[in-house]
Amino acid sequence: MTQELVDKARAYVAACKRELETAPNAEELSRKRLLELGYLDESAR
Repeated sequence: MTQELVDKARAYVAACKRELETAPNAEELSRKRLLELGYLDESAR
């Protein structure tokens, strides 16, 4: 990875973390993100 890609990945992770910390329902937001990434299926609770 180039340094530019590393910086972009770090910025993305930081933005996701800030969003999660300020979300009114952090658990649901986390579940939605994991579904989008393919780590959970629709039946996961």
